[in-house]
Amino acid sequence: MYDLIVIAGPTASGKSELGIKVAKQINGEIISADSMQIYKYLDIGTAKITNDEMQGIKHYNIDVIEPTDSYTVDDFVKSANTYIDNIKSKGKVPIIVGGTGMYIKALLYDYNFAKTNKNDTIRQKYQQLLEQYGNEYVHNILKGYDEQLANTIHPNATKRVVRALEIIESGGKINQNQNTLKYNALIIIINPNRDELYKKINMRVDKMIESGLIDETKKVLKFVPRNSQSMSAIGYKELFPYIDGIKTLDECVEKLKQLTRNYAKRQITYFKSFQTAIFVTTADEGYKRIIEEYGK
Repeated sequence: MYDLIVIAGPTASGKSELGIKVAKQINGEIISADSMQIYKYLDIGTAKITNDEMQGIKHYNIDVIEPTDSYTVDDFVKSANTYIDNIKSKGKVPIIVGGTGMYIKALLYDYNFAKTNKNDTIRQKYQQLLEQYGNEYVHNILKGYDEQLANTIHPNATKRVVRALEIIESGGKINQNQNTLKYNALIIIINPNRDELYKKINMRVDKMIESGLIDETKKVLKFVPRNSQSMSAIGYKELFPYIDGIKTLDECVEKLKQLTRNYAKRQITYFKSFQTAIFVTTADEGYKRIIEEYGK
């Protein structure tokens, strides 16, 4: 019997609907693995699932922090482990649903930093570089040392980035065994037809604009700095030029669609590194595979 089920894939691939359908069938509850839906008030731009859409299925890790707060991969893993234990204690099945691949990989696979003595000199050096040049700059340094490792750590997870660099420059090792699962997990990844996916993405963005994304962005910017982690992801910052009167709405919307399509492509590429996953092309196919596999 599986410990949990994972439903992953690119944005607009039908993950949320599939998760609810499966949860109803096998007495499950859902843990969100979405790096943006954790933020309160960011609803339209994150395509956050509504209470009505949840259809009575309990969801965890949605609306848990303020948009002025930061959130790391480590934070997700700690929270998700707690949620998993809580769900299983009720005799229910934990279902991880989301598109943030780094969250899911860090939760599932045997991945840890080796025990290496602290090196304050190296740590302070990179803390200064973070302050001076920003997260992406230091993350690119890590990528120069170990691109595969860097791809498993989000640039905003600065503590992990700096710790990795500290270990590498101290001559230590970082243990990665991405073929060994910490949980006996059934992993389903939706990899839709690319043209169909892009059409859905374009339609979703149009719907976001119609639903009030511009007003939501303006409202959030009244109390959230533009350089906050919550504003760094796709969905809000693309509208800043329109709000500032620099570009037209059509230009900003087209840019948002383009970046979202590019992001979906990166998501698919990242998920292909999940060697124990079952890939499907549609949510319906995913449902059939889950019911078939889970019943074994």
